[in-house]
Amino acid sequence: FKYICPNKKDYPVDVCFLDFGNSKIGTPAADLNQFFWASLDSTTRVDHMDELVNDYFSTYNEIVVAANAKLDDRIGLSFDKKSLLEELDLKKILGWDSTLR
Repeated sequence: FKYICPNKKDYPVDVCFLDFGNSKIGTPAADLNQFFWASLDSTTRVDHMDELVNDYFSTYNEIVVAANAKLDDRIGLSFDKKSLLEELDLKKILGWDSTLR
């Protein structure tokens, strides 16, 4: 995380995702669950999950729009917020599993 004031670590302004070298074809929900469970403590996950998912979804849409692409063409399936939330719930076990390795 990047913070506005280095001495006050309660206000992140940016985040960087790390690729752990896992090469697989999967859904964004599987990747997000792996990140949420492997990188966040339980308090952060519980208190900020909605905010993190909202930020992810809006940023993803901004990038797709900037690239002048259609979501259905890019990933081959409907990708709306409701679908993402349903998929996150279905793939939750994959994130939990990644913490056991």
